[in-house]
Amino acid sequence: MKHIFLFIILLFLFETCFPIDPERIRSSHFQDGKYHNIEEDVRLNKNFFRSYVGKF
Repeated sequence: MKHIFLFIILLFLFETCFPIDPERIRSSHFQDGKYHNIEEDVRLNKNFFRSYVGKF
């Protein structure tokens, strides 16, 4: 059971620590190294895990 929680924690850390795809970095919402309005990205269902890892 501990391994499952560790895996989930590592998965969330991996998803939040790496830069997002270049298309999103060029977006007007990305300023000062942070996203200021990500509602549009959430609505489009875009995040690091789905855009990169989902391709494999």
